Amino acid sequence: HSSRIRTSAEKLLKLPWLLLSRERVSKSKMIRVLQNVLVNSCESPFKKFAFRMIAEEMSPEKLEVVINAFRMIDRNGDGTLTIEEIRSVLKKYGEEEGTADEIFEAIDRDASGNLNFAEFTAVSLGRHEYCNKEILWHTFNRFDRDGNGMFDQDEILRVAKEVDHLQEGASLEKEVAEIAGEVEMPVDFDTFIQNMVTPAGEAIDKGKRSEERRVGKECRS
Repeated sequence: HSSRIRTSAEKLLKLPWLLLSRERVSKSKMIRVLQNVLVNSCESPFKKFAFRMIAEEMSPEKLEVVINAFRMIDRNGDGTLTIEEIRSVLKKYGEEEGTADEIFEAIDRDASGNLNFAEFTAVSLGRHEYCNKEILWHTFNRFDRDGNGMFDQDEILRVAKEVDHLQEGASLEKEVAEIAGEVEMPVDFDTFIQNMVTPAGEAIDKGKRSEERRVGKECRS
């Protein structure tokens, strides 16, 4: 499939049925989304880029809680989140509001000073969503354009031109270099899985390669 026929995350907010189905998010669901944001904001640029790829292909139904959480946080309804809006909701739901600035620094990819829906969605994913073997295999194959079982920095750049919709040139290449710098290139499927399932701050366990290889075979079957 092509990125041209995918519904972008921003467009999801404009779908008529979603505009009509604005609902409040329960406290437990909002806390879960906020906890995901807090945890995922600490992940590596490579892993957060993969989150972005996964999130943009999720269905509106699966994103409904995140969509409504975004709207509740976006108090002025302008389609972007400010530091103040993030700080306010963190305070309301008992999280440390001082982390709002850290969240912004970690997520605001285009340095615009606010978070758009795509940026917010990417770090709202839970482990059950991004550790799914079928999703990981699909995401890996979006990187591995030539189908040789691994991908390198050039292939990441090709994907970045589709996912981030940033202007091409030095800024995009610099961002891709930062993403690729976290992982030894080229990346095979075993290495990709290890990076995705290992929480931030933990060393990747090379001893798990046989297990990841088994998962890889299941994904390929």
